[in-house]
Parts: sequence; C-alpha cells; structure tokens
Amino acid sequence: MQRILAFTILVATAVSCFANPLVAVDPEKQATAFMRIYATFCLKHINEIDKLRDSLAFSPRLPPEETKKLLRGQAGEAWPVPEDSGRFILAILKEKNVCMVYGLKADTARVEKTFSAIVNVAPSPMITRALQDERLDTPFGPARSMTYEWSMSTAAAKKVILSLTTTASDTAPLQALASAAAIAK
Repeated sequence: MQRILAFTILVATAVSCFANPLVAVDPEKQATAFMRIYATFCLKHINEIDKLRDSLAFSPRLPPEETKKLLRGQAGEAWPVPEDSGRFILAILKEKNVCMVYGLKADTARVEKTFSAIVNVAPSPMITRALQDERLDTPFGPARSMTYEWSMSTAAAKKVILSLTTTASDTAPLQALASAAAIAK
C-alpha cells in the first residue's frame, strides 16, 4: 500500500513538469532515449554525482518550485533533457548520491527489458542481485516496480541500488522513472 501511495503522489506531482502536450512520437524511440539518458548520466556517474552536478551547472534547470514538487519536497536539482523523441527530466538529490530520470511516455515493455539487461551486467568485480519485482495497482492502472543491487558481495559496505517503476497507462503523467543510488552501509 505504501508503494502505491508513493507512486500515486509521484505521478501526481510530475504533472506540472510535463504539463505541455507532447507531439506523437514513436514509443520505442522514447524507450531507447530514456534508457540511454539513464545509462549516460545516472549509471556512468553514480560514483561521481558531484562531478555530474558540476558538469550541469550551466544547463537550464527546472524552476525550484517544479523541482520541489517533482522530488516530493526533497532538496535537489532537476534539468530537462533535450531529446527529439520525448520529454525527459534528469534529477539529482542534494547531499545524496541519487540520480533519477523521468520519462513522460515510453514503451514500458522495452524499458523494462532494457533496464533488466543493463542492470544484470554489473561492472566487474561487482555482482548483481535482484531485490524486488512487484506489480502495483495505482489510480492510473497497473504499474511495475523493479529493484536491483550492485555490490562486491551481499555483505559489502557500499552498494548501488537501481530501481525502475513503469506504467503503460496513457492517463498517467509519466510512464517511466528510473533511479540509481550509491549507498554506504
């Protein structure tokens, strides 16, 4: 129930960030762009979030009030990602090693398949462990939440948590949210 409520709140607050109508674009291209943005920004820089944040210093940001809504009150910054195939937002939480990508529209089956393929191949010498794969009922219809962990071992002091939540609902304000978080135990 808590995951459903969290997903509902997230989707509702994302509305203002994606308020303008989107021109019809190929959902497969949107899924590809979404996963490319996630891999290029979040996965590539998960151990250097501050460097990523610094590299985006001169890029246009979302207004602070929209960022606050998108991040559900958590401190952080968000940037629209220019992409012809759809609307995407990159967000980084302040003082935390958490990077997120929001996608308005995407072929959810393709996003899920690509996400699973990417996260199941952890950078050497790390290992991948599936933590959760859950189906959710939301006010917008069914959703799926998947979480994986990259670590040196199950008892490792530092881990990377990789999550994806999707919904195929055309009425939902966003269809995909991926995050990567570097956590020290």
